[in-house]
Amino acid sequence: VSALAAARVAIMEGRLGVGSEGGQRLTVAFDAYMDWAREHRPKSIRYRDAARKQVVAFFGNVPLRNLTVTAIERYKRQRAKEVAAATVNLDLAALKHLLHWCAVRGLVAETQAAAVRSHVELLELDNARERFLGEGEQVRLFLAAGEQSDNFRRLVIAAMNCGQRSADVRGLTWDRVNLAAGVILFVRGKARAGSRAKRGLIQINDSLRAVLEDALADRREDDPPFVFLTRHRHPWTNNTVNREWLKACAAAKLDDLRFHDLRHHFASILVQRGIGPRHGIRGSRRRALRAGVRSRHRCRTGRSSAGV
Repeated sequence: VSALAAARVAIMEGRLGVGSEGGQRLTVAFDAYMDWAREHRPKSIRYRDAARKQVVAFFGNVPLRNLTVTAIERYKRQRAKEVAAATVNLDLAALKHLLHWCAVRGLVAETQAAAVRSHVELLELDNARERFLGEGEQVRLFLAAGEQSDNFRRLVIAAMNCGQRSADVRGLTWDRVNLAAGVILFVRGKARAGSRAKRGLIQINDSLRAVLEDALADRREDDPPFVFLTRHRHPWTNNTVNREWLKACAAAKLDDLRFHDLRHHFASILVQRGIGPRHGIRGSRRRALRAGVRSRHRCRTGRSSAGV
């Protein structure tokens, strides 16, 4: 155990590499990579750790030079029989980055890492969903969400009327809301060196304005700066949203509906009204509306509610 720990430290410090291309073992290299990821990629540590378990279980403690394109393609085919394509792609992404990370440190040949990166392709995903809310479903959802709490009802209505991801709506703070100008500034992610965080302006419609004014009237002096809070005055988390969402969907008798589908519903409404991806949202968040291209089914269903 002490020898393995010493090897991990040597890899992290760059002392193990020269003359060891491909000879280092998978488990030691992957453990050292995970130590690095916990410090430099903490938000994605869960999927990397899940990939590590699967990759090590499949390949064993082989030398890194054994992770060839052929071997990884064999792993991809086997995993595709067991799990969804998206899960396989997460494993492949982690494995590709591991080899790149090892190549930088001299643990594998640059040519090996480059070959895997170029020739091991991710599986195709079918992300299109034919799921949106009818008018009756909207009413039932709003009523069920209101029975959970007014706080959750506000969150649901806001998500349906701004077309943003759950994390963006949950993380919205009051300093980004301009009721007088009728816009909200959404910022996604943190800027890294040489890049900028993704920003975009959302126009506030009547339904969204009513929710924001309601939340503002309910605001207390000691509240956190977030616009949407739970009834216990805490910021919403992914777990608390999912818990309330499942309860509301069960009460409203809504099947196969995810919170993220509210974003698709928003895009469907814009497409039906003839609003393209360059309108209704400014900045780099235009991708939020491009989902509407996959939602043309809504245009064939007839009239939809104007103010969601």
